[in-house]
Amino acid sequence: MEQIKKLSNLMVQNRALVLTSVSISAALLLLSWWVSPESRSPWLSNVLTCIGVTLLLAIPVTVIANAMDSRLADVDTKTDRAQSTANHASEVAAEANRSLQQIEDMLVEKQLREHEDHLGVYRRLIDSPSRETLLTALHRAIDEGFASDKFLLSEIWETPLYCRFSADFEHDVLDVDLVTLDGTLHATHQWEPEEDTASFLERLLISVRATGHGLGVGLDLPTLPLKHLADTLITAARLTAQKLNPVGEKLDKIIMMNRTYTDIDVETLEGVWFFTETDLVPADHVYPISYMELLAGPSLEEHIQRTRGHWLGIDQALNEARVLAGLLLKT
Repeated sequence: MEQIKKLSNLMVQNRALVLTSVSISAALLLLSWWVSPESRSPWLSNVLTCIGVTLLLAIPVTVIANAMDSRLADVDTKTDRAQSTANHASEVAAEANRSLQQIEDMLVEKQLREHEDHLGVYRRLIDSPSRETLLTALHRAIDEGFASDKFLLSEIWETPLYCRFSADFEHDVLDVDLVTLDGTLHATHQWEPEEDTASFLERLLISVRATGHGLGVGLDLPTLPLKHLADTLITAARLTAQKLNPVGEKLDKIIMMNRTYTDIDVETLEGVWFFTETDLVPADHVYPISYMELLAGPSLEEHIQRTRGHWLGIDQALNEARVLAGLLLKT
């Protein structure tokens, strides 16, 4: 049935050829019949009859030949389509594999971007310092659990003094006191909402010089406490952002980070120490030192060096931790 339909279609497609051939053949046959055998040209009737019959026979031959050509063309078309489909399937499979990797890269990049935006709360202490940005950074760090809600300490350039930051978020109170590590209070400052950053830091500088710890003209840098605090919060936030980070899981209720006189190497964090409410935590090792262990005896340094090797800055960190531990026991 399918073949008959195709043949019929071809007949339709070749209608002009068929009609022309039939017309010519019929005319020739009629002419051959009209010519009398007794005429002067008897051979003419035979010639015309042969030509007419030949044309009539040529019609199905032509149609069949066209049918064969059409079928061959269909085969070629189907072959091309099959090859195209196979190629497309291969491309789709390859694209699927690439897409999975691309999706993974896209999602990881998005997470990193979001985390960098998250760290922007702490970076604004450097880029656009203000009372508001300071309160926001403290609030975020305390809410996330890695900063102490008692107070945070930040070094005041190369002096024995620290800025002690504490806030009452409910009543919009921000205190920045000058203290030594043992808790001795040298000056109290409350940063009022209407006071701009430059005025407050200048007031802080005057207080430092009043204690006798100023370094001289051009050497006192009252912006450093905010920068050091920002570095502390950014570094801690990076470490605590991944649950599988062995150091990050030890960082709970940080009070301060040790003094660093060079930019922090975020890859190794060598020589960086965190002081929490209960432990001294080296950022480049997974072994925290509890304050209780530290206060138990003076031989801890020898024990650490014997069992775990020498850690950069450990002597200073242990001394500062003992002083801070003594202060925390009183509060």
